[in-house]
Amino acid sequence: MLSPGTSLYCVGTPMSAVDLYHTEMLANEAWKSGTWSAIPNWDEWRASAGAIEPQVLWPQQRSLAFIMEQKGAMGDLAFAQEYLCKVMDDDSAAYPRAHTRKNLDMDSVLSYSKDHGGRYVIGFDPAHGLVQDYSVAIAVRQDEQGYLHVVNVWRRNDFPPTKQAEKLVEWCKIYGNATLSAETSGFQQLYESLISQTGAVVDYRPSKVSNKALKQALLNRLRVWFEQGKVVFPYGNHDTRRIIDVLLDELECHVWKGGDIVDLGKHNDTTMALAHAVDCFSHREGGAAPVAVGKANSSGWSKGGKTSNSRRPKPGKYVGLW
Repeated sequence: MLSPGTSLYCVGTPMSAVDLYHTEMLANEAWKSGTWSAIPNWDEWRASAGAIEPQVLWPQQRSLAFIMEQKGAMGDLAFAQEYLCKVMDDDSAAYPRAHTRKNLDMDSVLSYSKDHGGRYVIGFDPAHGLVQDYSVAIAVRQDEQGYLHVVNVWRRNDFPPTKQAEKLVEWCKIYGNATLSAETSGFQQLYESLISQTGAVVDYRPSKVSNKALKQALLNRLRVWFEQGKVVFPYGNHDTRRIIDVLLDELECHVWKGGDIVDLGKHNDTTMALAHAVDCFSHREGGAAPVAVGKANSSGWSKGGKTSNSRRPKPGKYVGLW
């Protein structure tokens, strides 16, 4: 037992939304409690594109350079929990590892050809500039049983918009006149015209995420596909796993905060590209929407295998790594 007037200090890393801090201390006035992030204004700094200077909690002992070195070494998830004091357990994850890694096809690799019948869709998330951000295209197909298979992933930060448009046209042809889905504003302002200049006609389906409510709805619809165990990732060789791991890591950096899905990672471009593609299978709309013919100048844009068959998954066919 503690003597009257004794002080008890409890310091640690939040591990769960139901741990000691959250259930007994943070909301209990008997405790003087708080949460201290290594960079208190992390979210504001990250969203400001360099306009805001980071505030380091204890610069004499943990400099910004040291903290960012640790982030690179441990990865976004562990960093968010250990240094930013954010809960990163599956209870708060929008896309829990148990769902995202449920169907890893060890017999399948990324494919650069249309090896199966059925519908193919390409989701596209453009970068806002070279080097700093990534442009991502993800090809997804649906098999006879309704499962969605990630077919291929293209992720580059050194391609100007003109070359990106050429790559999208190439992919649409490779995958049998695949549907192309992208955010309406980001796509129509530039890429639609660039694709038209190639002379190609693309089945473009707009993905409406122009405001917070629409984006949240899109991410929630993607979450349902994972909850139903309907998304399959190729995982059959090192090169495939290296690329798919980027996608899985970005998905798992999305957490629930105040009823919204927010991303805590450095990038979410693969998640958005996947969401655009998958959403086309949520809405069965008829009729093509060819891109409009027009002119665009991108010179001012500045600096960022074989797949398995389509049989219904059987026990042991896909390996869950979580």
